[in-house]
Amino acid sequence: MNNPLEPEEKANISSLLGHDLDGVLSALLSCSELRVMGEKPSLQPDKENSYIDHVCEIVKSIQTLSKKDIVYLDKYDSQDIEKKINQLTNFFRHRHHLEIPYSIQMDKNIFSIDSLIYSALYNLVKNAAQFTKPDDRKISVNVSQFSGVIPIADYISHEMPLEGDFVKFNVNDNGQGFPKGMPKSDFLKLGVSTRGEESGFGLYYVSLVCKFLRSHLSIDSKPGNTNVAIYHPLSLT
Repeated sequence: MNNPLEPEEKANISSLLGHDLDGVLSALLSCSELRVMGEKPSLQPDKENSYIDHVCEIVKSIQTLSKKDIVYLDKYDSQDIEKKINQLTNFFRHRHHLEIPYSIQMDKNIFSIDSLIYSALYNLVKNAAQFTKPDDRKISVNVSQFSGVIPIADYISHEMPLEGDFVKFNVNDNGQGFPKGMPKSDFLKLGVSTRGEESGFGLYYVSLVCKFLRSHLSIDSKPGNTNVAIYHPLSLT
């Protein structure tokens, strides 16, 4: 099946590299140069590994979204989902000094997470970190099964119904929440943000992942309790 993303959307995806990874790549390159020169690397092995894992997932996600044809996330591995979520939380622990607890409430025989979901969750957690107070920050990731009608949908994949069986990837935070008086779906547009210019990419990117994967996105927000959830359909037939 053909990639549903428009040429302009595909072109915008590559900006994720410059948008988020400059500092990470600089640290890795510096560490590599020190190793070649025989000096002691500046990054601890576990921190360096988390950076490498993160860069690989982001690059794979960009490559996938740029492909002509779609390979849908419809094959699952129970061991892979926890591995990828753990990679994500380790990156935030090392890079941003954030402890991100996570929970997985799913059938042990199914489900995995690929680079697209990883990169989408990364952007959701990063956004949550920017809108929470450092001294009282609470962010969590929850992965669960959901059956029924999705109660809120700010991005709807028109190829899939809102009722059915889904994997629900939810990011919760205790920040200020989305501003009132503006449709939450507006924040899924490129460049729309409350933080001024040169921002407003994260949720837009997440919406492109949902478009590619035929998933739905919901935002339920109030001060102190914001949930942004991706609903990925279990059945793509």
